[in-house]
Amino acid sequence: MLKQRTAAADAIAAAIRPTEVSIDLAAIEAHRCVAVLLEQRRASGVALTVGLDAISSASRAAQLAVEARRAAIEAHEHLTPALRQAGLARMYGKEDAPDNKPPSSLEFFTGARLPMTEQA
Repeated sequence: MLKQRTAAADAIAAAIRPTEVSIDLAAIEAHRCVAVLLEQRRASGVALTVGLDAISSASRAAQLAVEARRAAIEAHEHLTPALRQAGLARMYGKEDAPDNKPPSSLEFFTGARLPMTEQA
């Protein structure tokens, strides 16, 4: 039973990071697209109303990518309580982790954990 639970936790960890990175890249590209649309509309010298619907739709797509990133962060935050519920928190170094602490940038990109320090 423990072997199945650890295999499941490992599979989830292997899937969630690439998902989060992909969502970040999608948000970057979507916002870049909006910028290009605006820049090229201006560079072409056409009226401000030309392409406005396309710009608006691309902007909404970019915002949705940011919302997807927030949802992915929330999903990641729910994994620590799930590890506890599965009896795996100690094995994965999460026994002292707060239930809703998002990963730091260092943790997200490298998997490294920083020691907790008290803040004044």
